[in-house]
Amino acid sequence: MNLHPGRNLFVVLGLALVPSVLLAPMASGQALAPVEARKEAALNTNGTGLSGMIGIGVDSGTAYAGSDTRESGAAPVLYGMYHDLFYLTPGEIGVYWPVNGSDWRIKAGLGYEPGRDPGDHAALANLNTIENTAVFAGGLYRQFGTSAIGVGFEADIGGEGKGVVTFIGGSYDWHLADNAWTLTAYGDISFADEEHLRTEFGITENEALASLADIDPQYRYTAYTPSAGLKSFGIGAGARYRFAENWILLGNVSGEFFGSEATSSPLVREDYEVEAFLGIAYTF
Repeated sequence: MNLHPGRNLFVVLGLALVPSVLLAPMASGQALAPVEARKEAALNTNGTGLSGMIGIGVDSGTAYAGSDTRESGAAPVLYGMYHDLFYLTPGEIGVYWPVNGSDWRIKAGLGYEPGRDPGDHAALANLNTIENTAVFAGGLYRQFGTSAIGVGFEADIGGEGKGVVTFIGGSYDWHLADNAWTLTAYGDISFADEEHLRTEFGITENEALASLADIDPQYRYTAYTPSAGLKSFGIGAGARYRFAENWILLGNVSGEFFGSEATSSPLVREDYEVEAFLGIAYTF
């Protein structure tokens, strides 16, 4: 395999997880999507301009944003890059355009934002359904060797109340044992408008009234209307081990810590979430 010095950016943040479980509570779940998608391009030697990874794993996350109940299940790994310009991830597809041939890039993509159903958890039984929707994702990124920073936003274009979330985030990679091992540390902070926070964490008067009939007292709510502000900040660590030329094991653990507008909601049982992923993937 011909590795390219200075371009060995083949770490995944472990964000290729089941969207309904993990991407919904983490607005930053796709924040660094194009940065991650292009890392495998550093290993592409087939001359086609196409590179990526595909695989399967197991993830563990909360039932909904702020839940104290965990769920686990199978999850796909899917990242792709074409001619170092077009990218694909489990929840997003778009273009990652270089700015005047520099290390700066502009992201423009379309993404999928999963909704929430009353049947997902007993805590949601008396709340309205949040429909799945599409989002437009934009941002500006820069690579510093194997590190990356980015600022951006996700805006609901499907009209389902997800509003606008903005973020700033970054990651740093360490390559060990002749690149057989790659370790990653990353972090982000996200802010959301009132529409988004009301959809994710708010409780309307009608929902509060309906919940009063719930047989479980812990699911009887008072109305709550959050304002725009800090949604969360997150930190995480990932690891990859390339045990064969085209095969890798990958894992990730991350934590998300909610802001006061979220934690003040009666829906939020934990002020933070911990998510984990372990999988195997074929790279090309």
